[in-house]
Amino acid sequence: MGATTYRCTVIAGDAPVSFDVAAQRPVLHEMILRGQRALPVGCRGGGCGTCRIEVLQGRYTTGRMSKRFVTDDAARLGIALACRTFPDTDIVVRPFPVAPETQPTASDRTT
Repeated sequence: MGATTYRCTVIAGDAPVSFDVAAQRPVLHEMILRGQRALPVGCRGGGCGTCRIEVLQGRYTTGRMSKRFVTDDAARLGIALACRTFPDTDIVVRPFPVAPETQPTASDRTT
């Protein structure tokens, strides 16, 4: 029986980039392992905010992330750090660069 993998699709630039992510592995680490460059890479440890993303579709869990770059409100809106994002299903994400003065709040999201 093979290991569980999920498909991560990054919406950025001219064409989406997709790659497999092994269960219980962070999106950013698997992207690097598979030779993709769809997201910016920083410290890889949850502290710099360089790999901040917005999860547009799918379920995931996150590890510890700096509150400086992902506030509780932002996390509720699907903002995370790719180095600390673990898919539970196939996911679709987009880069969400750090702009501290414009951190999203719950009232910013439209449904």
